[in-house]
Amino acid sequence: MTRKTATKNKTGKTPATQRGIPLFRSLLLAMSLVAIISCVFIGFLTYYLRAQGIRQQQYRLLETLRDEKIKSFKGWFSEKINDVETLSRELDVVSYCEDASKKDSVSGLKKTFEAIRRTYLYDEVFLTDARGRALVTSANISTPRAVLPLRYNLMQQALTQKKLLFSDIFISRIHGDPAMFLVSPVVSPKNNAVIGVFGILVNPARWIYPHITASEYLGKTGEILLVNSRRVVQSPLKYQPDAIASLVIGAKPARRGALGRSGRIAADDYRSVPVMAAYGYIPEVKWGIVVKQDMAEINAPVWAMARSVLATSLGVLILALLLGFFIARAIAQSTRAIAGTTSRIGGGNLSLRVPEVGPREIRLIAINMNKMVAALAEQMTITKAVSRITTIAAKHSKTSKLVREVLPAIMEATASQTGVVYLAGSDPNVLEQKAVHGVDPKAMEKWITLDPPDHLLTQSCKGGEIKVYNHIPEDTRFVINSATGKTYPRAMLSIPLLLRGKVLGVIGLSSLYDYQAQSLSIIEGLQGNLAQAMELCQTFELTEAMGEDLQDKNQELNATNEELQSITEELQSTSEEQKLLLVRLSEKQQQASEADRMKSEFLSNMSHELMTPLNSVLSLSQMMLTDERGTTPEERREYLEIIERNGHHLLRLINDILDLSKIESGRLELFISSFHPQEPVNAALMAIRPLATSRGLAINVEIAETGEMQSDVQKLQQILLNLLANAQKFTDKGSIGISVRQEGNLVLFTVRDSGCGIPESALPHIFDEFRQVDGSTTRRHGGTGLGLAICRRLAALLGGTISVQSTPGLGSAFTLTIPMIHADASVNPAREEKPCEPQLPEGFTGKPRILIIEDNAVAALQLTTVLTGNGFEPITATDGEEALRSIEQNIPHGIILDLMIPKIDGFQVLNRIRSTPKTAHLPVLVLTAKDITRAEFAELTSNNICQLIQKGQINREQLLASIRRMIGIETATTVDKTSPVAVAPVPRTAVTSPHPTVMIVEDNPDNLAVTRAILHDMDITITVARDGKSAVEMAQRERPQIILMDINLPVMSGLEATQRIRQDPQLQDTVIIALTARAMMGDREAILAVGCDDYLSKPVEPGTLRATLARWTGGES
Repeated sequence: MTRKTATKNKTGKTPATQRGIPLFRSLLLAMSLVAIISCVFIGFLTYYLRAQGIRQQQYRLLETLRDEKIKSFKGWFSEKINDVETLSRELDVVSYCEDASKKDSVSGLKKTFEAIRRTYLYDEVFLTDARGRALVTSANISTPRAVLPLRYNLMQQALTQKKLLFSDIFISRIHGDPAMFLVSPVVSPKNNAVIGVFGILVNPARWIYPHITASEYLGKTGEILLVNSRRVVQSPLKYQPDAIASLVIGAKPARRGALGRSGRIAADDYRSVPVMAAYGYIPEVKWGIVVKQDMAEINAPVWAMARSVLATSLGVLILALLLGFFIARAIAQSTRAIAGTTSRIGGGNLSLRVPEVGPREIRLIAINMNKMVAALAEQMTITKAVSRITTIAAKHSKTSKLVREVLPAIMEATASQTGVVYLAGSDPNVLEQKAVHGVDPKAMEKWITLDPPDHLLTQSCKGGEIKVYNHIPEDTRFVINSATGKTYPRAMLSIPLLLRGKVLGVIGLSSLYDYQAQSLSIIEGLQGNLAQAMELCQTFELTEAMGEDLQDKNQELNATNEELQSITEELQSTSEEQKLLLVRLSEKQQQASEADRMKSEFLSNMSHELMTPLNSVLSLSQMMLTDERGTTPEERREYLEIIERNGHHLLRLINDILDLSKIESGRLELFISSFHPQEPVNAALMAIRPLATSRGLAINVEIAETGEMQSDVQKLQQILLNLLANAQKFTDKGSIGISVRQEGNLVLFTVRDSGCGIPESALPHIFDEFRQVDGSTTRRHGGTGLGLAICRRLAALLGGTISVQSTPGLGSAFTLTIPMIHADASVNPAREEKPCEPQLPEGFTGKPRILIIEDNAVAALQLTTVLTGNGFEPITATDGEEALRSIEQNIPHGIILDLMIPKIDGFQVLNRIRSTPKTAHLPVLVLTAKDITRAEFAELTSNNICQLIQKGQINREQLLASIRRMIGIETATTVDKTSPVAVAPVPRTAVTSPHPTVMIVEDNPDNLAVTRAILHDMDITITVARDGKSAVEMAQRERPQIILMDINLPVMSGLEATQRIRQDPQLQDTVIIALTARAMMGDREAILAVGCDDYLSKPVEPGTLRATLARWTGGES
């Protein structure tokens, strides 16, 4: 092969045809690169996949061995644990621990231990007493001192923790072999106390090491090792056999296994030698296990395989390079001949053809190249003709000039002898002759019609396609004049000029010869260009004719169209907005109408509900004031009972409204406690039972087995009372009932009645505020429409729901679903106490001793009198220290505890009682006037009080029932627990003056008269102040012992007056009791925060006011 040097042109640069790498070199280089890359890639991939397979297989082997060894160790260790636990419960062992004085048992027990040691191959079997002293051992020699601390500490832990324990492996000083202890407490079956420790000393070399640390699958360098949680070696090492219990390994596999992890890793071992390791964790002994093998031994077959793959790849590469050389040379010789010919063709000589030589693909390239050159030559001819004629047409803006010059050029390009051009005018269906060439114009039609077509030329206009006619009719007007005379054409060509479906004209050509494909290609290339040129000329002429006038009209028309479109869109938008407004207006009108109806109905019903009892109160009061006919004492008592009953009814109505307001404002506070669902059910039934019984209604109660709930018992009781009251109100005859059942974490309370039922249309709104099934003035049953709404709101606060099912005429069923544990309940299981255990011994017949811890002498006397008269032996203590001394001297059967006592308060006393083992379960009943906060209630609950009772909220019988239940004497008429009731705190001591001065601060004359009338028969001196400022001045001047302070006062409010009084050091002991009509959540806290000692809400019950004053004056309460 000869190599030609590249020649340079005149500019000194190598021609583009001679630049670049020759094909032979390129092919040879490409084939070489492909061969090299393929061999390298395939060789590397083969090596990588096989190496990875070997390593993964080794990893799986290591992990399998690790898992099998862990499983084997767990089985062995579980067996040893079962052995130790079983032997520690043997009757001989337990009996000897209970009575170590049985000397005759020692020899037999020792023989038993020796037999156990030989059977199970233990090093030692031993037994100690509860103080760690050795009782029996199978060893013939005493345990060395160095081992005693380990054994002693392990036994002490077993005694305190009361469970089986084991030690890590250590080197025995007796035998010099590895060993480990397993010990188990010996428990007395009589009192479940730990009376000794049974243990064994195991040599791991007899089982663990042969079965766990040995394996035939790890080659020469592999080994299995054990480490404890401190990474101390627990098994012999192949390369450091004496490292047991002394070497701490810091290698990654051992660290991870000791930390409780499981996995595999390639890392250095304790010798700093690279290894492949699988590590794991044995949780029963908190040991890590490592199965490893040196990386060098694992990689030995990998390197052998790598050498084999390398040799194979080199042989394949040499063969591929030789084969590529011969293929590249054959291809290069053929393509070089093609390249020379195509270079000359590229120079413009389109008559040359490529030699068709070489391989089949090269020859196919040459054939296709020759076809392409021929097509290119023909296309060049067509393009030149089309370009020349198009250039002629583009020169003219007038249609007449265009057709006269274009027609001869078309005839020359297509070898035609005659030609004619027809163009459309004002009538698009008629074409007019515009140019004729090669024939007499008069001999041709002046006009031709498109529809229906009356000429060969117009027949082609319908489809818009160029048509060739080879059979010319004898009557054709396309007659060719030649030297021999007139001759008829052999072929005729029709060229329609269409643009966007519109016929602009048609060109007709005729020839003595058939039209060639080249001529038709020229016509196809010209057809669209000529149509566009014609349209441009017509447009130019039309635009020129219309001028500025047409332009103005077009602009005005466009403006009008835009304005109309804008108006249309605006009208459409306005119409849609009006429709939407009408729909919304209709909805608002319906809502307003419904709200107005509900408001009117509620106000009407509320007016009736308020005015009816108020009328009775006012009328009877007026009758008693006038007393014109002289009423008897019985009649006056009846009048007063009616007044009291209607007053309570008014108070309940107001409370309903206030409850709803508290709920809606989010100021209603929950008071979470533990109770049985039966408690609120019993309380609600007690409230409605008298009225239901008087109406002849049967009461059905079904309470299934349930656990304790943690929720607000008062709110739950309020819901149940409301539902039961509604049931008995709407039931004239039949029965009402309540059932309780538990479903998972929910408790379901169902209240049923056989009353009139609820219409289906009213069910969706039965729980809405101010809604009633019958709200008309002729309704049979009263009510405000707030009860069920409050029930639904309270149920939601408790995390539950309330639903109703009803059939008119058959009755209704309301189902209250409450979670067992409220979301806000925070019960810490670690601090839960056992319930109070009754202190009365079985068969006790004496008087139960009850310790009364109360600093108020009157209250203590009342309790003492009640208890003494009912078979109890009361003991009193006036402060916390005295109470604790009394408990130390003689533990009572129960305690009644007041929280606000001198020296040591009730909370501290309760903590001291619960922290002392002998009084930890002593029943305690808290009886206090203090307002218990949520935190204080949590503290009392955590100290496991039996009951919390607020003073003044229960009667004598209920108190006695609570005391009897506390010490284990149940009564049939009481409930299990009393729910906490909040009353005002008592931070100050009672007034000791025998005739105290009470100042009433009140601006309302009626309220002042009522208050004075209530207090007129008490042994007190009354002074009066009409505003806050006068109250401060009078208090500083007269020093009253008690002040009854109204909050809403002129000049200065009661809150500000209280603050001024508290700032005076001389008035620090004055008791201030707030009397106010404020009843919203937060008012009480604000009143007490400014310095008031007590709080009474208006309307004030006479008995409550007298009792409060009596409490503060040291009298009877």
